[in-house]
Amino acid sequence: MISILKDYKENGYITCNIQDVCHKELMEIGPLKNYIYIEFDHEYVAPSCDPNIYELGYSLFYSSNGIIKKCLYGKENFEHILDYARQFWKSYEKNKRFLRIVNSYAHEYTGEKSKYTDDSLYNFLRELYDNEQMENTTLYIAGDHGYVGLFGIYEILKSNDWEIEYALPVLIIIECDKKNVSYENQYYNIQRNQQNLVTPFDIYYTLRHNLFGMNYQKFPPYKNLKNGESLFNYINPKDRTCYKYNIPEEHCKCKI
Repeated sequence: MISILKDYKENGYITCNIQDVCHKELMEIGPLKNYIYIEFDHEYVAPSCDPNIYELGYSLFYSSNGIIKKCLYGKENFEHILDYARQFWKSYEKNKRFLRIVNSYAHEYTGEKSKYTDDSLYNFLRELYDNEQMENTTLYIAGDHGYVGLFGIYEILKSNDWEIEYALPVLIIIECDKKNVSYENQYYNIQRNQQNLVTPFDIYYTLRHNLFGMNYQKFPPYKNLKNGESLFNYINPKDRTCYKYNIPEEHCKCKI
């Protein structure tokens, strides 16, 4: 398997990764067999490893999953991250750009901490839009499980929230307005697919759809991949079951 960055780099994109978590990837994972990691051209990660803001553990207050704000030099770390994103976006204004923003603030126990960054992210996107920097841009906003995915009162009580949300991430796809181009069909299919079971392979093919149009399934990440589909195309929900994808019952949280 090969990172999607390979496709983007080969198609002339400058790539950038900014994140507030001190890991090489989105999360700390061991070596993956048969996986070729592709480096980003630019990264803002090392400052997020500063011990003032990063501490392993699940303490309620001061760990990386705690509810206390993480600041450097009088400014919240996520603001530093977005400042780097602004520099990247401006430096490559005439290039095709691939930017990944990783924000782990919702990974805590109360559901309150993510509010710290809502305005910051909104202002960043608003600046790009007001400065006409969103043309030919597709936004993917994805999140980890909700706060009930962490050990706490919800797990102890085995509430309905816990049963559903611990395996339910969020995914928002925004196709920005482009002059003389209609995305009516894509919008419609995304709406139809939003209650479907979606896998990482679908995200992979949706990203490739942006690059290659209807040829997005050529040269899959490995030979036997047959179950991925672009979310810009309609997916029949009858073809999407936990049984078909060998998803264990405890991780299958689809509700009819």
